[in-house]
Amino acid sequence: MKKVCFLFAFLLVLSSCSSDDNTTTPVEGEDVQVKSRLVISATATDVTVGEVVEFTAKDKSGAVVEDAKFVVNSSSISAKHAFDKAGQYAVSAIHKDFAGSNEVVINVGKATLELRLSHKEVTEGETVTFQVFNGEEELSSGVKIYEVGSEKALEQMTYVAKTPGQVSFVAKGEGFTDSNQVSLTVLEDKTPYQDTLVLSGDAFEIDAVSFDFDVKEVNGKNVGTVKKTVNRQQKVDN
Repeated sequence: MKKVCFLFAFLLVLSSCSSDDNTTTPVEGEDVQVKSRLVISATATDVTVGEVVEFTAKDKSGAVVEDAKFVVNSSSISAKHAFDKAGQYAVSAIHKDFAGSNEVVINVGKATLELRLSHKEVTEGETVTFQVFNGEEELSSGVKIYEVGSEKALEQMTYVAKTPGQVSFVAKGEGFTDSNQVSLTVLEDKTPYQDTLVLSGDAFEIDAVSFDFDVKEVNGKNVGTVKKTVNRQQKVDN
């Protein structure tokens, strides 16, 4: 009798273990497919703003999945992408035939601007031109030129030298680290004036003049009269 009871208890335990098994038994005739995950990689994971990163998605066999889409914060990006702001970005891939992918984290730092000057030394009154680069790319928008020590940006990418001495400049832009400083030396214009006018014993060098041309009819003929007017004078030091 004891042997019978022991055998019954053993069969009961075996039946219980079989019912707790998580293995799913395929239904006869049903085609069961388990989707695999994509594996993505990037050409670089530490870049600067504006630097292009290329992403690749592959299946478990290593074959490239050309039509996979890449996603950052639920927004799609192209396989070749340049981030326009500094920060940390987790990139993944999606495809209808795959169960998601791994994530690749891209660290984007601020790029440092490079400022170039057309001339390092000019004479007062002359104009210099600025160029701003991000790596090899010249930037024509999104950057401003500042005179060092001033909070006001220049209105254009040019500067007219007015006062003899030395002046320095720096380029700034959102998402970028400030550029290197460039210095400009402004020399005094010592070019002599061509004309001199003496008034009451004082000599004046004439900077500019204007002419008024009047035409009048005299005895049936047109006669022209020219009047010369001095616009600006500079006293000559004795």
